[in-house]
Amino acid sequence: RIADHAHVCAGPIAGALLGEMGTQVVRFEDLARLGLYRRTGPFAHGIPGKERGAYFAVSNHSKRSLAVDVEADPDAAAELVRQSDVVLENFGATRMERLGVSAQTVTAARPDLLFVSVSGFGQSGPLAAYRAYANNVHAYGGLSHLTRDADGEPIHVGTVLADPLSSLTAATVIAAWALGDRRQGGIVDLSMAEVVADKIAEFIAEASLAETRTLPTGSDRFPHAPHGFHPTADDRWIAIAVQSDDEWRTLVDALGRPRTLCEPEWATASHRWAARRAIASALDEITRGATADELFHRLQSAGVRACPAWTGADLIRDPHLEARDFFPRIDHPDPDLTDARLVGLAWRFVGEPAIRLRPPPRLGEYELGGDSP
Repeated sequence: RIADHAHVCAGPIAGALLGEMGTQVVRFEDLARLGLYRRTGPFAHGIPGKERGAYFAVSNHSKRSLAVDVEADPDAAAELVRQSDVVLENFGATRMERLGVSAQTVTAARPDLLFVSVSGFGQSGPLAAYRAYANNVHAYGGLSHLTRDADGEPIHVGTVLADPLSSLTAATVIAAWALGDRRQGGIVDLSMAEVVADKIAEFIAEASLAETRTLPTGSDRFPHAPHGFHPTADDRWIAIAVQSDDEWRTLVDALGRPRTLCEPEWATASHRWAARRAIASALDEITRGATADELFHRLQSAGVRACPAWTGADLIRDPHLEARDFFPRIDHPDPDLTDARLVGLAWRFVGEPAIRLRPPPRLGEYELGGDSP
């Protein structure tokens, strides 16, 4: 059983993944300070409600909820920990101490307990007290430096990548511990910034070996050109990639050999790389004349590496994901949501249906001392 003292994304997603894999996960909720995703939208059908937050459902499905008035019941957090095998937290040391469940206190009393603490920069070192947000964790971990537009200028990372990556790491740690044959407890100090830095290991290795640095810009990937996204007539984007001279000829032929792509020197990769901006501009003008799906089928049929850039809305309607039941329906705790679906798991057992997700918890559905969650 996991006592889940985690909020926002970095931590709660770990509990959701483990809950769906069979772990009993009880989310600790302080009624005086409900989590951000309980209180904020987007809400289902635009109607606010403690059970209706979309981000809450994504981050907290497959759990139970212990809702507590901490002032009236100051020992509730400690009691939940006493009933658990693992504590998962990103509340921070100060708040956990106020709840009476600091890492040192509970592990001293329970040497067999695993205490997983997720923080922005770890429990030690000069940055240990820094507050973590996705942007500063991305920046410190080196990801922001590598995310640049076609002119080489830094641009915003478009998602809170550090949060789900850190949650997946935490879930892996807990699962590995639970499967191990030496169930000794202890305190796990998981740094989100170090999770991000670990994911750019090849660039760190490069920096340790040479003065020159590979700095990605836009969608460039040396020595391939064209290699990027192009606008289409239906206000979408299509990715096109060419990795050989033969593939370039195939692309030009599939597009009807337009004059703007028939520069003789572009027949070789080195010249295409040098002229990649001009090629991209010429392709933009051509792709604007057709829809993304038209181009997709025409180019794919010819053997060109091409694919539309699907949006979230496209994925919901995608027949392949529908056939795989990637957005499973759930019995939502709000009775008005009779056809609620979640984003599913990326794995399944071969020959069996998609793994069914359990719904997010109704606030306060679990009581201490009651049945097993």
